[in-house]
Amino acid sequence: MPWQVAAVALVLAFALPLLHSAEDKKLTVYAPGKAYELAISDVDKQEYASLADLLSPLGKFEQHAALGTFHFRLNDKEGEFTQGKKLSRVGTVQLLIPAKAVLDHGRLLVPVRAMPGLLERFGFKADLHAAGRRLFVGDAGERVNLEVKKPGENLVISFPAVVSPAVTTEGNRVHLLFTKDPVTFWADSIAYTDKLFTQAKFIEQNGIAEVVITGNAPLAANLTDGGKSISITAAPQVAAANSAAPTATSTVAPPVTATPQRPTAPVTTPQPQLPQLQQKNAPTSASVPFFVMIDPSHGGDEPGARFSDKLLEKDITLSLARKLRTELNNRGITALLLRDNDATLTYDQRAVATNARRAGIYISIHAGMPGSGVRVYTSLLPAEPVEKNAKPRGPFVPWDNAQAGYLARSQTLATSLVAELGSANITSASAAAPLLPLNSIAAPAVAIEVATPQTDSKIDSLGAPKYQQSIAVAAAAAIANVRGKLEERR
Repeated sequence: MPWQVAAVALVLAFALPLLHSAEDKKLTVYAPGKAYELAISDVDKQEYASLADLLSPLGKFEQHAALGTFHFRLNDKEGEFTQGKKLSRVGTVQLLIPAKAVLDHGRLLVPVRAMPGLLERFGFKADLHAAGRRLFVGDAGERVNLEVKKPGENLVISFPAVVSPAVTTEGNRVHLLFTKDPVTFWADSIAYTDKLFTQAKFIEQNGIAEVVITGNAPLAANLTDGGKSISITAAPQVAAANSAAPTATSTVAPPVTATPQRPTAPVTTPQPQLPQLQQKNAPTSASVPFFVMIDPSHGGDEPGARFSDKLLEKDITLSLARKLRTELNNRGITALLLRDNDATLTYDQRAVATNARRAGIYISIHAGMPGSGVRVYTSLLPAEPVEKNAKPRGPFVPWDNAQAGYLARSQTLATSLVAELGSANITSASAAAPLLPLNSIAAPAVAIEVATPQTDSKIDSLGAPKYQQSIAVAAAAAIANVRGKLEERR
């Protein structure tokens, strides 16, 4: 059958106006050298977009439709999707998308959350920032670097490529709005103890990214380095007033920009940029906001368990971690992911990042077989050797025994998790185990390992959104229940 771009009359005849239009919703797709938008439609409380609109800008594209079945060819890979069906095919591989494909005015729509997996089958790696409706294809994402230079004078935001944001000022704030530039942050916000700058905040919503810089005085922004950096300074009238004022001797603490190293020995593996959280230097228990550090295990070069050709542990843990973050945020509890993409992190890097930011709770997420339900683990600390004539260690504790002072609260958290999971009819149990990096975490810490709902469940159920969501809801409720007890001795 020859390939042609066509919409068959029979297809149009069966297309019903069943979709609720959502013109104000959009998904921005960033691909190397281009960015484009997809309109979002709501179907059965899920977000959908046109598969043809997603694929056509990415290469040589053709489509053919007949009787509700759509054939798409992108470059040398063919895919087949059918209206009202979850089962699809890309190349020779059968795929089960998370919700049925639907037809709207001759266009085949698929769930937005299915798009990264479909793109991977068409030969593109993809990363979906679901909450912000931003989809990064290939190596399109560009990480932002922030640096305060000459404390109190300017904050420089650097980009890998030229950017063109819309810049607005609002008193002590500068807003940088990126509609087409694929900028990303490693963290939601960074706090500074600088005499001019107090916070940098990164926001993603409805396909747009925004950077908000807040200061102690009116600010101004200037595009520099040919459009590859933005310099934030005091507004002219403020700068002039400061230059006329007498100079005072003061000590200014630098912003939190460097990743601290393991206390006992340097980590020899390359350090990826880790997320920052609002925090002041030399924090006291009153100055550190409570937050949960969620650690999706594995990632990058270390995929974890391979349950099938398309189901990897690192993907399951990241998906569940994102759902848990959302559920915690819905309960007013700040949560941060140690990795929000396919990054490779060592156990020491995970512990260092958690301890340096003084997390209120640390949760590591794993997926595994056999068994069913969820297993909750607390640290199994090594027995400390009794040394003859041992001298006091002072304020320091061994790196592999940092959990010692928090173990009782970790067990309280584990008990709450098992109780809430049981209330949700999810099989659960707790135990102590030598799982890294629990021993090195200086906060209440647990690891949860997710197996299939039942012993006879299909392995694909590990990635089932409904099952993951039920676990996330129960875990968030458990954390909310014991938060007060865990904060008592921070």
